[in-house]
Amino acid sequence: MLSRALQKANTAVLLDNASNFEGAVQAYGDACRLLQQVMIRSSGEDDKRKLDAIVSDKSLVSPFLLSWR
Repeated sequence: MLSRALQKANTAVLLDNASNFEGAVQAYGDACRLLQQVMIRSSGEDDKRKLDAIVSDKSLVSPFLLSWR
């Protein structure tokens, strides 16, 4: 599931770079939902902290999407 989430995140970046913002928003949302599921199923606190850092790292999110907040 983690690899699917990372693939979705990569797809989102590619779509964002191609100015396909609608597709990028959808892919970012999918990636975040998958990462949330991974966090819920993860048993180790260290793993959860690492995943939480990935999800909350604003540098991984397009500046365009951050402007929508």
